[in-house]
Amino acid sequence: MDLEYDALPATNQELSFKLWETDLQKVVGIGVLHGDLLKTLGLLNKEGYTCAAQLFSNTPGLPQASLEIARFEDISPIFLHRESVANCSVLHH
Repeated sequence: MDLEYDALPATNQELSFKLWETDLQKVVGIGVLHGDLLKTLGLLNKEGYTCAAQLFSNTPGLPQASLEIARFEDISPIFLHRESVANCSVLHH
C-alpha cells in the first residue's frame, strides 16, 4: 500500500500538541486533545504519529518536516507572498 507523505510516520514520535489543544479548547470547546481525535484527523495511526502530526505539533521537528506557503495573484502566476515554515507548528507561524 502506498502512503502519501503526510501519512508516513513522523521522524519524531515524542510530540506535544499543547498550543493547538489550547486553541481548540477556546474555539471548538473540546476538553482534551486525545488519541481518538488525533486518529480521526489522520494524525495518529497504529505506527504512531504521522508527518502531518509533526507539522501541527509544537515540538520542533527535523527540517524535512516543513511547509512552503504561497499566495498568488488572481489571474497570473506572480507571487504576492511566499513563506517557508520549518521547525515550528504551522498553526502558530
